[in-house]
Amino acid sequence: MGQRAVVRLVYFVYRSYFTPKVEIFSPETMRWRRVRGVDVTLRAYSNMYCQVFFNGVVHWLSEKEPIDYSNARLSSILAFDIDNEVFGEVMLPRELANASKLPTLRIFVIGESLGVVKYVGCACDVWVMKEYCVEESWTIVGGLRILESMGLLLSFY
Repeated sequence: MGQRAVVRLVYFVYRSYFTPKVEIFSPETMRWRRVRGVDVTLRAYSNMYCQVFFNGVVHWLSEKEPIDYSNARLSSILAFDIDNEVFGEVMLPRELANASKLPTLRIFVIGESLGVVKYVGCACDVWVMKEYCVEESWTIVGGLRILESMGLLLSFY
């Protein structure tokens, strides 16, 4: 593609599987185009602060469908390569992989790395992925104490 685009994932609420309808809007043609042959087993977390564009790839915090009857869901990052129109998965650090923590997470880009912030009360832990797509490269780089009236941080520089 090489140009700007908007990616839309449409999930159907009453279906038990997670495969969304994927559409790309091109400002050049002013039309939506459906991406066919998509096999996505992750569900993007529907919060406006849970996606970023980095290295030509859109990244969403997401959850996996439970694989057993425990209903335990795991979280990771759903990745969509805009140019190749291919989905992938980027693993979160094990400490953040429980999907019950998704509402406390925010994804961001810092320099040449992906990052995730985990909020705990009035504090947050900042994680950075030093080497892209290498799960073991997630590093906690510090924590911040936040004033209650300040709300959630939206980005880092």
